[in-house]
Amino acid sequence: MGIKNLMKVLKENVPNSIHDITIKELNHKKVAIDTSIILYQYVTAVRSNGEDLKGPDGKSTSHIQGILSKSLNYLKMGMIPVFVFDGKPPELKMRILNDRSKIKKEAINKLIELEEKVTKPESDIVLDDETIEMLEAEKIKLLKQSVSISHSEMLQAYEIVKLLGIPAFLAPEEADSQCAYLSINKLVDFIASEDMDLLTFGSKIIIRNFTKKNMIKINLNEILSEGKLTMDQFIDICILLGCDYTDTIDGIGPKRAWELITKYGSLEELITKDKKIAQAKYKLPDNFRYEESREYFKNPRHIPATPADLELKVPQLNELKELLITKYGFSEDNVEKNIKFLRKKYNIIDKIYDDKKIAEMNEDPFIDDEKILLKKSKLNTSKLNTSKPNTSKPNTSKPNTSKPNITIGTVAKKKSNSIQTKYKSSFSDNSNKFNGLKFDNLNEFNDIVPNIQANTQTNTQTNTQTNTKTNTKLISYN
Repeated sequence: MGIKNLMKVLKENVPNSIHDITIKELNHKKVAIDTSIILYQYVTAVRSNGEDLKGPDGKSTSHIQGILSKSLNYLKMGMIPVFVFDGKPPELKMRILNDRSKIKKEAINKLIELEEKVTKPESDIVLDDETIEMLEAEKIKLLKQSVSISHSEMLQAYEIVKLLGIPAFLAPEEADSQCAYLSINKLVDFIASEDMDLLTFGSKIIIRNFTKKNMIKINLNEILSEGKLTMDQFIDICILLGCDYTDTIDGIGPKRAWELITKYGSLEELITKDKKIAQAKYKLPDNFRYEESREYFKNPRHIPATPADLELKVPQLNELKELLITKYGFSEDNVEKNIKFLRKKYNIIDKIYDDKKIAEMNEDPFIDDEKILLKKSKLNTSKLNTSKPNTSKPNTSKPNTSKPNITIGTVAKKKSNSIQTKYKSSFSDNSNKFNGLKFDNLNEFNDIVPNIQANTQTNTQTNTQTNTKTNTKLISYN
């Protein structure tokens, strides 16, 4: 639910904190995504057609198609998505979750009754086309109301994301609080969510209507500065408006909530000094847990993270393909189409994961990316060799000074930020090539080269008259 009417309140009181934003502005930006919301939206859209997508076992795969489709689209847009999954809800939220569960159960029961009417009408009732159409519309409405993403489905989506090499977090409690932690610590640039309580948790900039034409961003610092509020006062306004963790004061609407907190400065002052509360015109709820709610917004649970946890990794395409085809019933053509995009995205990933050339390695149950890289370094040495082999007789007067061979293999784990500068001189705008790898333009070169990790190994070639040492660079892309 988020915060009731917060968007309306912000438009009226701090309009300059709301800005339009385009897809281009997300290019190369890290965006933390409240995953449950996008999955819910996708599954709801699928159910608008009347039924879920299903795998060979008859179970729903709408969430799998959703997370796969969304992930690939975000990568194509040039952003770095960071998926955050809900964990166990906090105790403060259990009451409202129980209420939501009752609503969903009622919708499911009505849906079952409706199915029986459509499929098994009473003998004396003839359903005309108009009635059937009306019943189908009601069915779709109930399907939407009954949408829920189970914990096991969340874990399945999480597995897909990790195989895609995309950063992801299983939050200890709310995804909201984990997203806010990433934002507060400047580990991500934006938070994508429809829930406005991301701001209440302290997220610096949230994006609503994510990837749509009417996409907007809301800046928390601008809310506080334009509204002349402290963070505690903003939290109290949100609690008065209505949040997931407590009931609120009956009789206080959106406009009055802003006015009363700016007047009294805090909920405590409002409760003790406002005449309408004293006269019971504003009725305090029996379960007004505003102090606990405020504390939860300020100090929610989260798991720590480092910048390295938010980097894109090389996807495990073979495992992804097998999982999608065998467990979820995806067609091989569709999976291959997705993998082809990923190979293009990561430039040399088609060389690493060429099934035909590494088929013999699939028999190894302990195969991993490092082994594939090592194997491919041997397979591709001849293709990537930038110097001709020395077939002449050994020169007794001069050592062999030919350029080193370039191969693909394992590398040092620490990245060097100076690699781009070091190798930029090797890039030619005329040839558009660097160490045998072709780039479309200088911008693409600037994007790829900083991810190159280089390590030098020394191979000794023994000559009958002269020993010459040649350095071989091992290059990998993460």
